[in-house]
Amino acid sequence: ALKDSLLAAKAANAVRPKALVFGNTSADMDSVIGAMAMSWHLSSLTQSKGLLYSPVVNCARDELRLRIEIAHHLGRFQLDKEFLEKSVYFMDELLAKEGDAMLEVESVALFDFNKLNPEFERHGLPDKVHFVTDHHVDNEMYAGSIKRKQIELIGSATTLVVQDLKADGFFEDPGQVEELAQLSLFLAAPILLDSYNFSEKLYQ
Repeated sequence: ALKDSLLAAKAANAVRPKALVFGNTSADMDSVIGAMAMSWHLSSLTQSKGLLYSPVVNCARDELRLRIEIAHHLGRFQLDKEFLEKSVYFMDELLAKEGDAMLEVESVALFDFNKLNPEFERHGLPDKVHFVTDHHVDNEMYAGSIKRKQIELIGSATTLVVQDLKADGFFEDPGQVEELAQLSLFLAAPILLDSYNFSEKLYQ
């Protein structure tokens, strides 16, 4: 379901993006995996309105291979380079959009940060930031456009998305036991990494 959602969203946003979920500029495990999950969740809520959210990995496409732990984790779940080309935006790919293509963006979500990077401010995107999910200090921006903001100082921002998915019944289909088990493993990686395997020292 996650893969199908990402593929459908990228197809819908291919020429002139309409809805995007930006991961933060570190493009770490929490940012990349969580942005994918948040895109899936938001798309499920807005599909009836014709909006499908595509995740944005906030680095150049060629840089992802240097993030070995992320590439390895994605590969374990068959999210290889070919799949990512069809399902995910990268920062350089968006910046290369010609003319006024980016001006048609209708909705922006920020994941794992709460201040859009300057490269995208000239496209008018700050006025379209509707959702923020983060675990860093709040910069208190986008008050005029924000629809929902979740900021909690916890180990991993992906935890907040998992809570939303769980609340909306994404883990309750008894006919999808194997798929849900794989989804749980996929989402567990950033949570374990950012919490240092749930280390109590993180909270001291």
